[in-house]
Amino acid sequence: MINLELEVYERDSAIQEVGEHFQKELIYYLANKSDPLKFFITFVVVDFRNDKMIYINSNTEKNQKIMNQQEDLERYRLTKCPHSTVLSIPERSFLTFNEDEKFFTYVDYVDKKMTVYKMEDLVQLENACFEKISHTFYKDYYDEKYFFLSVVDSKNCLHIYRISIDLSEIEEVDSFEGKPIPPHVLKNYKNFFFLSDEFRYSHFKLAKKDKVVTQDELSRMYFKLSLQLGMKYKELSFSQERHMLYQKMREKFDVKCINGRILMINRDTKEQKYYNTTGGSPAHFEVYDQGDEEFVYTSAHNFFGVKDGVIYFEPAVIDKYRIENNGLTHVGAFSHEMGYRYTSHKLFSVNGKTYLCTFGQPNRLMFVDADNMELFYYDDIGESLLDGQEDLSLFINSLTSEHDIVSIEVSQDSKIIVFTDMNYLYFYDFLNRKIVRKITHGFELDGKQLFTDDITIRTTHMDFMSYQGE
Repeated sequence: MINLELEVYERDSAIQEVGEHFQKELIYYLANKSDPLKFFITFVVVDFRNDKMIYINSNTEKNQKIMNQQEDLERYRLTKCPHSTVLSIPERSFLTFNEDEKFFTYVDYVDKKMTVYKMEDLVQLENACFEKISHTFYKDYYDEKYFFLSVVDSKNCLHIYRISIDLSEIEEVDSFEGKPIPPHVLKNYKNFFFLSDEFRYSHFKLAKKDKVVTQDELSRMYFKLSLQLGMKYKELSFSQERHMLYQKMREKFDVKCINGRILMINRDTKEQKYYNTTGGSPAHFEVYDQGDEEFVYTSAHNFFGVKDGVIYFEPAVIDKYRIENNGLTHVGAFSHEMGYRYTSHKLFSVNGKTYLCTFGQPNRLMFVDADNMELFYYDDIGESLLDGQEDLSLFINSLTSEHDIVSIEVSQDSKIIVFTDMNYLYFYDFLNRKIVRKITHGFELDGKQLFTDDITIRTTHMDFMSYQGE
């Protein structure tokens, strides 16, 4: 493990207009543009109860020196984003897990300390060689002193551990043959685990070739086309290159996504059941308990991952399943012609009616009737970019990420939707259909500009730091 020190700053009176709607702390993430390792995250804790925002900065000269002395430095290069956080001690500490990495962090912002862990620091097994940790975790549904974690080893065996929130106790509860990259999400609900297949194991049909290919095979085709374009057009911008590449792939292959699948495991019996989505690769799960019925809502993405982002082939899908007879029954799905990639989706109830909210690429806030899975209404945040496009998929695939809004959460009273873009943290009134507050990510303290010029948003998902069953 690696021990680092933190700088902690507080910003007062930033959220007083909306604080009454929230009872739990919210966390999101910023990164430093000048950090070559992409490792040093600034954790932003929105403390509604005490009307302040807490900025926890790990990017100090002392920490940089410590990390640069690590023999296995490349292990700590953060290639993507912090992906989920689990509360440890309220108003004091938390665990943050990253997307597609071999390490995670424990942050104590009262003592201003951060510890970086590898799995080998927790699991002492002879000849054990752990590779990548899954991206998103939750606490034990029945006991908030524990959470579940999954990790794949060098032999592609997937291990599921039950770990105490202070990391002092660890127990392997299941293990089975996996893949080189672990599931995107491990979610616990009652006596079930839900796991989603990793995006890199998607399959695609080349309609014009009448052939099914893997993600790796499609990657090689994409790379070959990009080389050909690069030699022919040497001055292409990012948008121009993506535009032409997507056109070429559509003309040459007409790519369609093969249905993805989710894995449901009974914690007691370890029985495994697979279920197909009606879209491509599944990602996140939201479980909704209506008392007499329980439902799982799963996002399924019809995209193809590339080095500089993703290529969208079709609109995304959110599938709805009923939990019954220790299994899942598919009962509905939401898709929309202007809804590409539902990175986060959240459920909430107002006046006895249940809704689902999500963002479609790049900035369309969408609300769905969770009962019939039909669009309730949408609102574009900022400029309307999708309306009037003659070729929507081509337009979506030519956009840079500066317009993207992906992270989303809902207040405990279901009245306020909170989300982030590159510049602001937003609070949106669901009933009145308008933004009621927005806060810049950077601020000034004692005449010094903090987190302004050198910061960028690095948040795919926001988390309330609380027990998932509350």
